[in-house]
Amino acid sequence: MMTRWSGISAFKRSDVPLPALLGLDGKPPAGGSRDKFFFASPTISHRLGVLNQMVGGRSLVVVVVGERGSGKTTLMNQFIADASNRWQVCRIRIRPRRKISAALWRNLNKRLVFLSGKESTPSVIVDDAHQLTSLELKVLLQSAFAADGTRRLQSIVLFAEPQMRERFAEIAACLPPRSVIDTIFTAPLTEAQTAAYLTHRVRTAGFLKKLPFSSDQ
Repeated sequence: MMTRWSGISAFKRSDVPLPALLGLDGKPPAGGSRDKFFFASPTISHRLGVLNQMVGGRSLVVVVVGERGSGKTTLMNQFIADASNRWQVCRIRIRPRRKISAALWRNLNKRLVFLSGKESTPSVIVDDAHQLTSLELKVLLQSAFAADGTRRLQSIVLFAEPQMRERFAEIAACLPPRSVIDTIFTAPLTEAQTAAYLTHRVRTAGFLKKLPFSSDQ
């Protein structure tokens, strides 16, 4: 026998799982949208500043390297959100007409972010670039140049895990001679930075008077 509830009483604050209270149970913000929980530590702020100087400037290829979980995607989304103040930003969905071309672009679909300015050459950002096949990476890099050698893309930014460093020779082979591959490393938070982040997170979530755990925890 099934009983149908006529109503559900509101949860008490203590009945709600901590991840839900802290906003950790939902999907991360989409590219281009601001994350209210973003933790702008001095190190992260410095990396954002470096990215802003490189992308759209002289740097043709910028590789942001970090271990899984070190905050690369968070950094990327914040950079894209900030970039929307000076560029038009859009995500690229590739819809090949043939199954053969669909297989070629499968790892690039929904990962490309396009930055375009009115009077500047556009740039492209790729998340999880270490998962690209050699052919996908080659096609992407070669798309940066027209047949006469002029640049169609101002910058290509590859966010990737450390194994991407093993493919630098592969990247360089697709670029003009003496091209420089700029690299930014994202290290995991230190213990002190982690404590500061946790405090920031719970304060932003609404715990204004008392943290849900002790300093020892």
